[in-house]
Amino acid sequence: MPKPERFIDKALKAQQNPANNPQLLIKLSMFRLLLESVKYANEYSIENLTTVIPEGSSLVTDPRAFPDLINEIDEKDNTPLGNAILANNQQAFDYLKRNEATLENVSEEKKNEILIHCIGHGYEKMVDYLIESKVSLTKKGKHGWSPLMVAIYYDRPEIFEKIINHPTIDIKNFSQFEKFFLMLLSAFRGIFTGKYDMYQKLSEKFSIK
Repeated sequence: MPKPERFIDKALKAQQNPANNPQLLIKLSMFRLLLESVKYANEYSIENLTTVIPEGSSLVTDPRAFPDLINEIDEKDNTPLGNAILANNQQAFDYLKRNEATLENVSEEKKNEILIHCIGHGYEKMVDYLIESKVSLTKKGKHGWSPLMVAIYYDRPEIFEKIINHPTIDIKNFSQFEKFFLMLLSAFRGIFTGKYDMYQKLSEKFSIK
């Protein structure tokens, strides 16, 4: 059974002939605004974009006409919740979560990109949410780096501990090269920071004396 056409695909088609579906184009404009707003705006501002409007209000004049936009996705795999996480906007994140926003429609590649970004920037609460949402902790990003590698490189010891101790991390599945690279990264981190806790933890996990 074919999947139903996505909102974003219908909206982009409508742009080719705006007169045929002006309401869809208004909705697209509001969605673009929402995607940007969640990066910077507070909860009140976002609520004004997503609250159900009173009966009889004009869809054209009231921007709160589209509560269903919360879980829509654009042509680059961006969603309001994903953008709020990337920006570490806690108010926007909390509001969207209370209104049942999820990352279910987001590709695994995009989820991995969001996770890698959050680890690199040290957004620990956002990383916690992504881990709870079962985003892969072993999938490598577009540059070949795993979440564990990123946690070591950017010196995120708390996030490193959460990943290395997570039940989905099975040391037996690590290649020899991956083990070597992780040990090398953690050794360099120790040299530059004087902290060898990650190196020691990996040594224990890899049974290196």
